Amino acid sequence: GIQQKNNLNLSLKGVPYEKIASEIRTIPGVIRVGGVSHKLGTFADGSDDYKRNKEDKTLVVRHFMVDDPYIDNLSLTFLAGRNFREEEQTGREREIILNETATAQLGFEQPLDAIGETLYAGDTLLLRVIGVVKDFHFRPMNNKIGPMAFRYNTRAIHYLSAHIEPSQKEAVIQSMNAIWKKYDAVHPMEFAMMEDEIDDAYRQSGMSDVLVILGYITFLVISLSCLGMLGMAMYAAQIRVKEVGIRKVMGATVMDVVLLLSKSFIALIGVAILIGVPVSYFAGNAFLEGFAYKIQITPALLILAIALIAGLGLLIVWSQTIRVASSNPTKWLRNE
Repeated sequence: GIQQKNNLNLSLKGVPYEKIASEIRTIPGVIRVGGVSHKLGTFADGSDDYKRNKEDKTLVVRHFMVDDPYIDNLSLTFLAGRNFREEEQTGREREIILNETATAQLGFEQPLDAIGETLYAGDTLLLRVIGVVKDFHFRPMNNKIGPMAFRYNTRAIHYLSAHIEPSQKEAVIQSMNAIWKKYDAVHPMEFAMMEDEIDDAYRQSGMSDVLVILGYITFLVISLSCLGMLGMAMYAAQIRVKEVGIRKVMGATVMDVVLLLSKSFIALIGVAILIGVPVSYFAGNAFLEGFAYKIQITPALLILAIALIAGLGLLIVWSQTIRVASSNPTKWLRNE
């Protein structure tokens, strides 16, 4: 729900935002420069208690301290009201922009109803609502979209956000590095593209590790199951080779013999499916409960899994039964 591409975020590490921002704005290839207190799209943010009236119950709202160009960098959609205006800021916070979830939880029926209303932030600070933006994911998507606010406060900005021309990215970084050294010659410039920071947030939350671990476990379980079934099929076929030879001499076809040797394995696969499908369904849903946005375990997904596992099992069993069933019966009966 935001424009995350071509936004280069620079960690200020104590460097005055307004001074360095004024120089970076002059770099060719830099379209717009804004600032924010926390890395939006990750798990980092601030929060405070908000309410419409002093006697009301407070609502915890996640917030970001920004300036007006930063909101433009995100290409947010305003459902009502407008963005901040730098020329109207007097040093003390007076205005706030909410998302639509915050307006609903604060008791406004429509986003437009919130415009011009005042809110208490932390019991002491009175802020006027000047805009409502469409909901977007300001945290990773394993979290539901909650109430969120933007507040204009350049003193609390810790990250500079430069919206750049992608074709001039390397040149922009070199120019920014030269400017950075003027303000901090000791520490290297720390920067990252916003979309990379969001990807890192998912990796740091362990989602990628979970996928890798589940993949290894799945591969190991299926491999061991297939090896076990292969051993059972080889053993069952071997101890019944003389029976197979007699049946073939008596006129049984290859398919008759294959079905005879496979019946017990087909029954085992059926029992495994009856046990495994309910367990996997409930275990999968329990795992997915930790994510606000997730897939649904549908009948089609279960049928696909059953078809893949049953097909693999039958392929292994038939590879042995067909070998025995198609062999020459005299090979097994010559000593009888």
